[in-house]
Amino acid sequence: MEYRYYKIKENLKALEYYQNTINIKPDNYQTWYNMGNSYSDMKDHKKALECYQKVIDIKPDYYKAWYNMGNRYFDMKDYLNYYKSFAEYIRFVPEFQKLDFFQIDKLKTAAQSVFKSSMELQKLLDNKSILENRIESIVRLLLLGKFVAVTDSLDMILKENSIPDHEMKKMEFYFQAYLLDILTKEQSNSEIKSIIKYWVLIISRSNEISVIKEKFLKFIYNYITSVNKENISMEFFNELIKQLNKREISVSEIIFTIIEAIKNPNTRESQKWMADPLFAEIIKQLSNSKDVD
Repeated sequence: MEYRYYKIKENLKALEYYQNTINIKPDNYQTWYNMGNSYSDMKDHKKALECYQKVIDIKPDYYKAWYNMGNRYFDMKDYLNYYKSFAEYIRFVPEFQKLDFFQIDKLKTAAQSVFKSSMELQKLLDNKSILENRIESIVRLLLLGKFVAVTDSLDMILKENSIPDHEMKKMEFYFQAYLLDILTKEQSNSEIKSIIKYWVLIISRSNEISVIKEKFLKFIYNYITSVNKENISMEFFNELIKQLNKREISVSEIIFTIIEAIKNPNTRESQKWMADPLFAEIIKQLSNSKDVD
């Protein structure tokens, strides 16, 4: 209780400082952002949202403000605005972090509250004139657990040559989050092979093999640091290699090495890849997880 009062006192002092700064320089988006965070700490969601909106008015691509704005909307059970704010966060964030993917439960809650009519979404999906609407429908149906309804449309979309980067980024995020959710919750899911297949297709749209490799390694790092070593799904890794080989994507060797490293992180083959910092971190995590109960 004393700590709570201390935090309120500190936030009130901070707010006074931020207000003085804004009086001098009203377009200082960082100060508005800090003010929003202070109001968030004090659970004053309405004022926090006003501050974050000021940030976005000044700097529309400031992804941190979109993220915090979304969470305040979620706290207020305004799920539609939470979903919209997080969509902007996905658009502008330079690189996804592990915790981003674990927003999936909140996103599912929002989808189930706001997008109740899968029939309307299916109509958008069938309208082939607006690519963005079709991709948005795929995302929403995925969140509603209607993955089987999107596969035909997804096949057609992925054959398109000119998918905007931000739309590919959106699909990449949601498929990674959905897949990570299944794997970390150890859910029995008959669709997992199809989800892996489409995730591989989405990730491998890049022309640079180094980018593809890094994306796979980042996902694997997020996965193995979210579960105990003994709960790592070998079925996932085997299916991943199968899909990579099927499309002749030349990162399957490093994935195979990780499979071997799950059994023994100190193999000679593992050491060959240790110059790659992300691979080295994966091996380190696997080595440390030996002691996990």
